[in-house]
Amino acid sequence: DNDGFQVKRTDLIFDMDIHENVSARVWFDPAREALSFPAANANRGLLKRGRNGNLANIQTGAGGVPRLLQDAWINYHGVVPHHDFQIGQFRPALGEEGIRLNGHLDFCERSMIGQFTTNRDLGLQIHGTWVDDRVQYWLGAFNGAGNYYLSGGQTQNRADDNDEKDFQYRIMVRPVWKNETWGSIELGWSTQFG
Repeated sequence: DNDGFQVKRTDLIFDMDIHENVSARVWFDPAREALSFPAANANRGLLKRGRNGNLANIQTGAGGVPRLLQDAWINYHGVVPHHDFQIGQFRPALGEEGIRLNGHLDFCERSMIGQFTTNRDLGLQIHGTWVDDRVQYWLGAFNGAGNYYLSGGQTQNRADDNDEKDFQYRIMVRPVWKNETWGSIELGWSTQFG
């Protein structure tokens, strides 16, 4: 329960347009290599105690080493109408807060539930958009290394350790979007299983 300061993020994001139909991103976070800070919010301690009994690692940062590489993906777009395809390491489109960039969060930290949706994995994803982006969907298949509760160790930047795959979908509808009178409403549903 010590008071102090932390450098939690030092995001270096490189976006590339390789071709008019191919874009890519490589994202590094050197602050994730720090071993002396916990990798998660301090308020997750009690939650993690019930999951894997590893409370000390969450509070002190003495657990598994977070990795430097965050995203490394290629996106193919503009050929199949209303669709794009992504392959590589990235966040599955899960949850409302999980897919947002750190700078676009409402608060300085993600919520306790939002922490579970930020794990990256190797896989592929199809994204479809209709009616001026008011109806969208994502379908994905991922390696699923480790397990959802992280008791099997780091899930990001590691080889697959099982024969199973994780599947994910997300549906989003924007009945009122950027309307001067009514504002914006976004309704969505997402899940991951495997």
